[in-house]
Amino acid sequence: MSGDGTPAVLAEGLSKSFGSTRALQEVDLALFPGEVHALSGENGAGKSTFVKILAGAIPPDAGRLLIQGTPVRFGRVGDALEHGVVPIYQHLSLMPHLTVLENLTAFSLSQGSPWSLRPGRRGMEAQARLALRQVGLDLPLHRTVAGLTLAERQLIEITRGLLRQGILLVLDEPTAALNRAEASRLFAVVRGLRERGWAVLFISHRLKEVEEIADRVSVLRDGRIILGGVGAAQLSRRQIVEAMVGRAPEQAATALPSPGEPILRVERLTMPGVFHDISLSLSQGEILGIVGLIGSGALELGAALAGAYLVRSGSVHVAGRPLRCGDRAAALEAGVGFIVVDRESEGLFPTLSALQNGSASILPELSRFGFYRRREEHRRLAPWFRTLAVRPEIPDAPILTLSGGNQQKVLFIRSFASKRKRVLIALEPSRGVDIKSRAEIRRALFEAAASGLAIVVVSGGGGLARVGSLGDPSVSDGGCPMIPRRRESPRQVRWHPPVPGAAYVLLALALLLSLTAPRFLTVGNLTNLGRNAAVLALAACGQAIVVITGGLDLSSGSAVALVSVASVLAVHQWTASIALAAGYLAALAVGTLNGLLVALFDIPPFLVTLGALTGVHGLASLLVGGIPLEAPPSAQFSWLGRGALGPVPVPILLAAAGLLALDVLLRGTILGRSWYLFGASPPAARAAGVRTRRAVWAAYVAAGAFVGMAGLVLTSRVNSGQPNLFPLLPFEAIAACAIGGIPLSGGTGSPFQVLLGVLIIAAMENGLRLLNFASDVQLLFIGALTVGAILLQTKWSRVVAGGRHVVERMSRPLRKAPLSVATRQGGR
Repeated sequence: MSGDGTPAVLAEGLSKSFGSTRALQEVDLALFPGEVHALSGENGAGKSTFVKILAGAIPPDAGRLLIQGTPVRFGRVGDALEHGVVPIYQHLSLMPHLTVLENLTAFSLSQGSPWSLRPGRRGMEAQARLALRQVGLDLPLHRTVAGLTLAERQLIEITRGLLRQGILLVLDEPTAALNRAEASRLFAVVRGLRERGWAVLFISHRLKEVEEIADRVSVLRDGRIILGGVGAAQLSRRQIVEAMVGRAPEQAATALPSPGEPILRVERLTMPGVFHDISLSLSQGEILGIVGLIGSGALELGAALAGAYLVRSGSVHVAGRPLRCGDRAAALEAGVGFIVVDRESEGLFPTLSALQNGSASILPELSRFGFYRRREEHRRLAPWFRTLAVRPEIPDAPILTLSGGNQQKVLFIRSFASKRKRVLIALEPSRGVDIKSRAEIRRALFEAAASGLAIVVVSGGGGLARVGSLGDPSVSDGGCPMIPRRRESPRQVRWHPPVPGAAYVLLALALLLSLTAPRFLTVGNLTNLGRNAAVLALAACGQAIVVITGGLDLSSGSAVALVSVASVLAVHQWTASIALAAGYLAALAVGTLNGLLVALFDIPPFLVTLGALTGVHGLASLLVGGIPLEAPPSAQFSWLGRGALGPVPVPILLAAAGLLALDVLLRGTILGRSWYLFGASPPAARAAGVRTRRAVWAAYVAAGAFVGMAGLVLTSRVNSGQPNLFPLLPFEAIAACAIGGIPLSGGTGSPFQVLLGVLIIAAMENGLRLLNFASDVQLLFIGALTVGAILLQTKWSRVVAGGRHVVERMSRPLRKAPLSVATRQGGR
């Protein structure tokens, strides 16, 4: 150990309070170069708060940080990264819509001027491949992160940290999603960093890992340092546990009564590529352990038993009645409780209280004649909160104020409180749970089994010892059939970017209209179609930027009206050039105001732009008294909307220039990439050091710039200032994005998709006019097409999410360890 030199990072007297809760109290901690320093403690001990202060996410109330002897004060996450503090959080901060390469280079792209060009792609790819090899990963750099397993995403997160020039690597529960082989590979990487002089802060509940990797150990309890930087070789596991919980560990009794009547029977359950020919039975009072490394199918089998995963064949019976796999509601009615593996995204309702989270699965039992009985909810659940020692002891507290271990207890209460409970399926029940909470959950499981509940504990972490630590060390092999290893090589499957479905829709629409409306494909009609589509194309470019960031802009129609009124008023007083500039600045002002309200005050974009829609429209109407104002004859003023360069109309050229500018912004600048990062995951973007407020503000300013050009083109065409010029423009722009395939949830999108959506709408409007349909019918078709496009996107995303695991496991060999089953029965 090198603890005699200057610390890489030194914390002196750090304190932090949240209201009346003191999260940290005068914490002193020295992290030396070339050392792995383990920080342990129960959930709620203050570890996460300490990490957030180190990472610049929150400031301390008192105390200071020193980086290599120099005092620093971080104002944001980017400051910590620039000083060499690289945090790897327990909850991954990757952007799922982006590729492996884009995630790995997110931090470097966030540096420098927002208008600077991105660094050389070949250099980034070479660095990324080298870093991936250091953690033993061999992945296509252009594969999207959404298609990776949880373990691969964890290693990508760690690899991103290695690409940064740092002095301190903070690993917050880094092995939570890794199997033994992957954890060993990670430890080899950590040892290599230690040899290269990095300081490593290793946070884990797994004391065996602490003993394996740490040079020093510190323990936090109730926000205070109990053990500070003690050599790992000088401590026993019992001493660490005692420091964490404040007393010596207890030996809980594990004896169970003899098993009762059979309650769960599984016969030849099969899902190709995941698990095959699984048969087992479980009686009342039994605890069954199903163990398999990540990729073995253990977690999927557990989900299938709970009715949350579809199977190809086989059957599941609960209390003698068949259970339909894939129907979670039916499984719940049959008395099958379910503890999901991903608590944060799949288990909790973050906006509700702990009590409301605990009662989520038993609402029918708490109602009478359809009326919800709150007193019955308290009466039924409050004893369970006391039994499981949920802290704080306030069931009405927001669920997000509870630590991870207490949140996990609430999920167990959801199943324990049901009167219909017969079987409990628990996937990784101890993941992210501290020693004390794990012991309390373990005790509750045995008490539930003693009362007759049949329990299935599924672990994807590998090893029967994991089940033994939850139940009794003496577990017997249940002799479940092994899942065979796949023969396919991962190189047999390649990722190819799909052709947008809107392209096929456009081709089909063009073919249909060419057959039904002979004039559709004439040069004159196509020129007219392009001229009419130009305004929508420019507005849709601005809308696409906002949609990519996860927002919506409803104000573009009113902004176009303001451009029209302002420019026509100005042309009566000054030259056409000044008038056009005045109108353009009006649109920029609207975009700037929208961006400031969204970025600085965190007001939802929908509300901000809805207010702008009405307010700006009122201003435009006020300026001209609600009556259209004609512009004086001017060839220069009308050139943008009616002019041409050779055979090509100016509006078409401007629309093409707008799409090209959008492509350069999105693909060629760091600012454009920051829009993708923020839209994919705002917390992840902040963790990557992106200046998110600036990015959001710039997105609305850029949208205003595109809308301003659209307004000038339309105004010069109609040659008048009209307060009701194009009220449906924002909705058609949103429709163009949706029809083109840009998800309204944000994080992805391209100019090509904008072009497809615009052309589909323009072609439909043009074709329906040629076929003499009324304008109302045109709107009906556009609305139906928009809804259909959104439904198809939603359906496709569900299909991809549901089938991704099967495709992945069919395209790669399984891990070395097979699926195993162990049963703990009473009286053995």
